[in-house]
Amino acid sequence: MKHWVTIWKNLFGISTSEYTGFKWLVLTLLLCASGLWLVDTLTHTPYANYEQDMAKLDSLLALMDKSESNHRTIKRPITLSYFDPNTATQEALQNVGFPNWLAKRVTKYRLAGGKFYAPKDLLKIYDFPDSLYFQIESYIRIKATYKSPYKPYKPNKPNSNQSAKPGDKLKRMPSPKYNSVVLQSFDLNKADTSVLQTVKGIGSKLSNRIVNYRASLGGFISPNQLYQIYKLDSAAIENLLKVGVIEINFKPQKIHINEASKEELAAHPYINWAQAKLLIAYRNQHGKYQSLQDLTKVYSIDEGWTKKIGSYLTF
Repeated sequence: MKHWVTIWKNLFGISTSEYTGFKWLVLTLLLCASGLWLVDTLTHTPYANYEQDMAKLDSLLALMDKSESNHRTIKRPITLSYFDPNTATQEALQNVGFPNWLAKRVTKYRLAGGKFYAPKDLLKIYDFPDSLYFQIESYIRIKATYKSPYKPYKPNKPNSNQSAKPGDKLKRMPSPKYNSVVLQSFDLNKADTSVLQTVKGIGSKLSNRIVNYRASLGGFISPNQLYQIYKLDSAAIENLLKVGVIEINFKPQKIHINEASKEELAAHPYINWAQAKLLIAYRNQHGKYQSLQDLTKVYSIDEGWTKKIGSYLTF
């Protein structure tokens, strides 16, 4: 033993007292560690209240669902009556069926200088429900003072009663902005920007906006979807619908709801980031969706939204 002590002292250059102190420190640490292990072994009892905790959690979730469902069922009483979306207050819009968030969005749109020239202009408001529009369409009354800025071009006609006299200077007639060429009908889901620009009121920016929205949407299945395009006026849409058609058997490009990523879902105009996250989280927890009805089990998803997005989903 003394031989090992001598080696230890020579190797680390410590005195006899320092070696003794170090030895007792190591022994104390070993005794403390052994004591803690012994106490933990003797006093350890396995936790056996998992079932009770699960029952409590289930009861709390049930209470939360119940309170949430009660909160959802409390709705403002709806009284359908005639209204002007250009002058109706936020409370008046809610009285005819507008959700609170949508009524705020309409008032903000008006404060920013926006106006509604035709009932279908309401569909320009982002995420405006089609079901609500069809419910209130017959009650919308827009004053005649709100006229569309688009006016049909009327070329000046020469006065037939005036005849040119010798020495009179000939005046150049202004050339019309739009040719009187009868446009041929075209498919709205196949037309490129050059074809769209032949329609009165649609220039390069709007034509690109239509094509980009159509691509992100997966194709138009209803003419009403044109009113959802940003800054596409109702007058321009009416001109477009005179020559633009949607094939009856057209099948839009669909998203596989059980395979799409969060980014792919959020890229669709009808799905925002919050909804994409909720759809992915529910799919990860409960498995694949089997039908549109399964989507209504996700928080904040209702049947109106599923009807709107249903044509663009596959399972």
